[in-house]
Amino acid sequence: MHALENVRVLDMGDFLAGPLGPQLLADLGAEVIKLERVTGDPMRGVWAFFGCQRGKRAIAVDLYSEEGQRICYKLAERCDIVHNNWRPGVAHRLKVDYDTLRQYNAEIIYCQNVPFGFDGPRAHRGGLDQIMQAYCGTLERNAGEGNPPTTWLKTGVCDYVQAMMGGVSMLMGLYHKVRTGKGQFVGSRMIDAGLFIHSDVVLGREGTPRRPDLDSQGMGFGPLYRLYPAKEGWICIVAVRDEHWRGLCSALGVPDLAGDLRFATPEDRRANADALTSLLEERFGTRTADEWFEELDRHGVPCELSKLHYGHEGVDFPDHPDAVANGWSVRYKHSVLGEMWQTGLPFNLSKTPGKIWGPPPALGEHTREIMGWLGYPDAEIDDLKERGVINWEARA
Repeated sequence: MHALENVRVLDMGDFLAGPLGPQLLADLGAEVIKLERVTGDPMRGVWAFFGCQRGKRAIAVDLYSEEGQRICYKLAERCDIVHNNWRPGVAHRLKVDYDTLRQYNAEIIYCQNVPFGFDGPRAHRGGLDQIMQAYCGTLERNAGEGNPPTTWLKTGVCDYVQAMMGGVSMLMGLYHKVRTGKGQFVGSRMIDAGLFIHSDVVLGREGTPRRPDLDSQGMGFGPLYRLYPAKEGWICIVAVRDEHWRGLCSALGVPDLAGDLRFATPEDRRANADALTSLLEERFGTRTADEWFEELDRHGVPCELSKLHYGHEGVDFPDHPDAVANGWSVRYKHSVLGEMWQTGLPFNLSKTPGKIWGPPPALGEHTREIMGWLGYPDAEIDDLKERGVINWEARA
């Protein structure tokens, strides 16, 4: 038994901020049907293995055609949730908006994730992750003191947070439906995701606290909360408490430093941050990051290595004993790419556990199967494929 067993979701979202939310529902046991354009979700051209689609069945449909829209209506009739992350107005133009689909399924939960909102002057603007990071100040705040804005493009923080918000919205809509039998329109805004990321900043208004800025090197927020280059590799420390500070001094072999009047209190350490940083940089440069990790860990100092591959035992993340034991990663066969791995389930449920149901699908991989399930005969399926209303990826 899985948490969302017997729940069916129609996912029409694009890129990452949309489809990742329905993937989480698939991980929880929902049957998720991915409906994408006949040329493919644009994410396929960005992220080769289409990672935010695992566990889904895929059908490729031209929603600009009346026949394609009818396919969508048939799917909506059989689903509990419909999802997309298009700008306001797009679903109406395609005739697959909430008001239209609930004519076919009065209890449908319709989730739409949008960039800036459903009303207001920015409502119809696009909002890809980097654009929203720029608008919310993330690119500036994380550049380091005195530096020009820098991109976080490799980490789609707004995408990921909005996807989680969309997932929660769908779950809350489903909970309401279980209690009342009624569907509703739900959704999230990427602007909220961007602001949520900065929730600890409190926007820096007068009378509110302000998060410290990164230093000019982008290494951290102070000498005891930063990255340091070692003789080989990098070590990250977060020595935020007095016992951490004393443990750090002992681990570095300079116990007398804890009694230095320049660094006696947190206030003193902040006032003399440059001097303390220089001293710590010199010490960390005398041994390897792996050696320092052992010392710091033995003295109770919060620390970790900064490595492309997980851990300090020389083992790649998917094969690391912790990853295997805790399900942090999962391997499976992909129909196009062969063996691949992804991060595992992001939650633990003792009574209704999640499950990785399968790899991301190829373009339209299950189109024929789903069309047959909807009642289309083989001859009509072939005709629709020939005329470009539906599609699937050709195999060698």
